[in-house]
Amino acid sequence: MTFALQLFAFVLTTTSQAQVSDLIPEPVTADQRDLIAVVGMEEHAQNWRPLYRYEERHTLGKLVRLADAFYRRTHLLARGGADLESFLATLQESELNPQVRAIDVFLDLHGHPGEICFNQQVICLDVPSLAQRIRTLPGARGRGPEKIRMFYDDSCYGSTHAQALLAAGFKTVSGARKESADRSSQFFRFLSQWVAGKSFAESMAFGNRYPFRRLVDLLVHNGGSFKNTYGDPNLTITSEVLPP
Repeated sequence: MTFALQLFAFVLTTTSQAQVSDLIPEPVTADQRDLIAVVGMEEHAQNWRPLYRYEERHTLGKLVRLADAFYRRTHLLARGGADLESFLATLQESELNPQVRAIDVFLDLHGHPGEICFNQQVICLDVPSLAQRIRTLPGARGRGPEKIRMFYDDSCYGSTHAQALLAAGFKTVSGARKESADRSSQFFRFLSQWVAGKSFAESMAFGNRYPFRRLVDLLVHNGGSFKNTYGDPNLTITSEVLPP
């Protein structure tokens, strides 16, 4: 092969490699992702309010210890701050921050079939209406939120919320089959795997193997704490979701 042909082959190869590398997104690093945690179980509780108050404090403290090192910021919306408008405002704040490339959500509120009970609301909100509110938030490029990625729904009947949340723009969603009685134990098992780089599906499977899940489900009227997985099961904590 002549020198000219060798040079041509080298240029062609390196150009192709550069084009391929341009198609592979850079991993989303800890300083480029936000976690929004909405925790407010006491306000809508009809019974056992001291127990729910303890759960809120326990969940928030544990969340800070486990998640802070893996996110640019963990937004904690609790008690009076676990309301719809605060959630939407925080979502918009992260969406419009140029440093943020991905937004994950952990929601620990009461839920009913097709409804989520945000604090400071007399009635619970139907999830399609929530999805519509999310879709109308301004995105960084003027076409709605593009950075919303994972939504871990720890409320009861989350499986009935999932399709609307996917329609809102989240790429992967969890949802309990019936009443979620495990008091966030499955979520923290999930989180231990998620921050370690496991896929959403792998992390959810580990969470669902909570050894006391079947027992706690027997303690409530319609227990079904097993969380289904919806959307892209292969997403990880470093996955890019912004379109090119």
